[in-house]
Amino acid sequence: MRRMSANTTRRKPGQQPKGPRKAMTTRAHPDVARVISARAKANGYSASDYIAVILAKEAGFPQHAPAPDRPKPEDQERLPLTG
Repeated sequence: MRRMSANTTRRKPGQQPKGPRKAMTTRAHPDVARVISARAKANGYSASDYIAVILAKEAGFPQHAPAPDRPKPEDQERLPLTG
């Protein structure tokens, strides 16, 4: 078995870190939650990240808003359908 040196860090697969974050919990009315979920998906965010964007902008820290996880659906290249 090969050993890694002490200076070598092994990256785990998956999502890249987004920097320091503080978890917050809220409860929204189901109508509000549906709208937030739909807008998040339309803009390439998870619901949690979309809410973080809204909070960062509202608090005056737009530079701390996370970037979208994926491109907006309309920005993605469409593959032709074959039948």
